[in-house]
Amino acid sequence: MARRRCYLVVAKAPEDVKLREANALFNDYIADQKRGQIVFHDHFVGEPGGVAFFDVQSEQQKAALQDDLPEWDIEIHPLILSRTAAGLVYQLDYTSTEYANVPLSDLIERVKKAEHEGTDPSDA
Repeated sequence: MARRRCYLVVAKAPEDVKLREANALFNDYIADQKRGQIVFHDHFVGEPGGVAFFDVQSEQQKAALQDDLPEWDIEIHPLILSRTAAGLVYQLDYTSTEYANVPLSDLIERVKKAEHEGTDPSDA
C-alpha cells in the first residue's frame, strides 16, 4: 500500500434483515480490528445498515473492508483529505469551522456540558 488512508464505508443490509439484527451485525463488522482503526460509525434511521470511517494502514486491512457482511450492499470510498484518523478529525474541525463557523472545540464543549447535566450528548 502506497500510503495510509481513511475509507468511508456505506453498508446496507438485505431487505429481509431486521433493523436490530442489522445494527448488531454492523457493530460486529466495525469492531473487528482486521479492518484498521474504526474512527466513526452510525446507523441509518428506518433502513438496516450504517456508515463507518476506517483508518486503513495495509492492503490486508483494505481488503477486509469487503468481508463479513454477505449479501449486503457495500460501497467503499477512499477519502482525499482524511488520510489518517487524526486527519479526519482535522477535516471535521476545518469543515465545521470554515463552512458553519462552529469549531470542533465548541462541539466538544456542548458534549461535555450535556454529560455534566446528565443529558444525551447525541442531542447536544
